[in-house]
Amino acid sequence: MMRPTRQRRPLLCLSLALALGPVGLAGCKSKADADGGEAAPTGAATGAATGAAAATGSTAESPTGASADDAASDLHRVLVYLDPDARAVLITRVARDFDPVVLATVMALPPGAAGLLESRHRVLEGLEAMTGESLEDISTWLEPDMMVMTPQAAPRDYVVGLSKAAEATLVAKFEAAGMQRTELEGRSYWLPTRTFGFKITFIEPGVLAFIPMEELGSGLGPLTAGRDLPPSEMRNQLTKMLDDDPSIVLALHAGGPMLHLDLHGDVLTSQLGLRRADAGGYDAQVVLQPKMPHDKALETLAAREHPEESQQVQALMKRVAFIVDREAVIGEVHLSDEDFELLQ
Repeated sequence: MMRPTRQRRPLLCLSLALALGPVGLAGCKSKADADGGEAAPTGAATGAATGAAAATGSTAESPTGASADDAASDLHRVLVYLDPDARAVLITRVARDFDPVVLATVMALPPGAAGLLESRHRVLEGLEAMTGESLEDISTWLEPDMMVMTPQAAPRDYVVGLSKAAEATLVAKFEAAGMQRTELEGRSYWLPTRTFGFKITFIEPGVLAFIPMEELGSGLGPLTAGRDLPPSEMRNQLTKMLDDDPSIVLALHAGGPMLHLDLHGDVLTSQLGLRRADAGGYDAQVVLQPKMPHDKALETLAAREHPEESQQVQALMKRVAFIVDREAVIGEVHLSDEDFELLQ
């Protein structure tokens, strides 16, 4: 069987550093370099992306009126805390929340990578429950820019976010929510009185760390390692990719091996990306490096079934087109704003 292959520039120009080395970077260019200054198409599944303009507006994924340089600067403030030894990382600059299980199902992510999406969702959902505010209200004091990482030796993911409001304003919100203030190693932390799973501290003005409650003491070790040690190749590649292409609003990279339920076997690495499309909606791409032969992986992914999901979600899942790119299997689909609503 002749397998489909790609010739277009990948959405994610992030090296599959933990398995593929420089192969994953082949063909990657900045958005300005692609096709003489225009962004290249993202692949066979997207074609000419169509759809209504994003319901949240053209600046929904960045502070109102913010420039691309401002958005890049905000991301640098969270990326500086990426642990050089982290096994997985998720960067988001999309204000909209989504169901991590549904998104992972549609895009064929393994559970080990989907956990990063779930950690982001737990933080947002937990803040809603504790403060009694809607996500729209929370977005007035919490930036969409967020990093989730899985440190090598930590039991759970760490989350780093940015505050729009003064520290005193957030302290008042935490206290009104019933959170208990405590001092750990000379730093103020706010501990939840409800099921939240994270203790919160300001690691610098305007930068919030959500640290797993299971971590003893301050739990700052992985964050200070990111700040004080030389940056990893992963951080360098993420920084370059996101600076070069501000339309990318989500980038995930997880190293394995990890079990992929659809493939009934391990994948060595997995990546997920979302990019705002010029015509509206989002272009989505998943990159997998399965241990099984790629022809078999393509056949298995094309035939996957998830009867537990709604018919609309199952139809969206079937629209994801998988192809082979060098040593990876890539799936792509265009998500209109109506499609994105199914993920919420």
